[in-house]
Amino acid sequence: MRLGLSSFIYRYAIRGLPGGTAASFTALDLLGRAGALGLEAVQFCENLPLATLARAERELLFQASHRLGVAIEVGTRGIDVDALLAYVDLAAMAGSRALRLVLDSTDLDAIREALRPVLNRCRERQVMLAIENHFDVRTAALAELVRRLDDAWLGICLDTANSTGHLEDPMATLAALAPYVVQVHLKDYTVEKAPIAYRITGRPLGKGRLDPGAVLRAVTAGGRAPDVFLEQWMDPDERPEATLAKEQDWVEASVRAAHGYLSAA
Repeated sequence: MRLGLSSFIYRYAIRGLPGGTAASFTALDLLGRAGALGLEAVQFCENLPLATLARAERELLFQASHRLGVAIEVGTRGIDVDALLAYVDLAAMAGSRALRLVLDSTDLDAIREALRPVLNRCRERQVMLAIENHFDVRTAALAELVRRLDDAWLGICLDTANSTGHLEDPMATLAALAPYVVQVHLKDYTVEKAPIAYRITGRPLGKGRLDPGAVLRAVTAGGRAPDVFLEQWMDPDERPEATLAKEQDWVEASVRAAHGYLSAA
């Protein structure tokens, strides 16, 4: 089981802040930060897409990956077939074990038809397709989609907090999807009282409502060894520089906590 970072853990450093600091964090920066933290992999998702890099930039990234010993994993969003076929090829070129996919659609029939040729390409390229439980398809429908497609090259990228967007218990999502999990987005969350009603927000790993140990035990049951990528939901500070400092503090705290949970799993 490899521990790494998803590019969404640096939401502000990569994309900048509204009305504040411009984005400055590059793909090479993220890879270097993971190496400095002693991590094994980085998953580049749609907030830092590898497909938009020039060929020379990708070559530099691949060279840095080998030099640092930090593997590259690839992620994308949407069910455009041509774009997905190209992304499977890119994932294979990068040495990515899986292509993580956010469906960005609720039309299950369209999703099934789009994924059939993509799964054929995954088989040819020896790349798993890992669908993330996101804010589009509910857990039961996602599990049914995987069962109906019934393909050895299809699995789940389990996000430990996203199901709260459907007011679903993350542990119930875990129970339904655990047999199919090939990747984990490990992030913590909490529910706070708002002036009216409640709000769901993030916490550093181990500081919220999630039971990371239970998650890791469930996804590794039966000898499975999914990759684990840290993510976080963090509200920005009033000052851009304070937001970026807080973001880094949370990353480092979550990495420390994750090592502890992994060693006990």
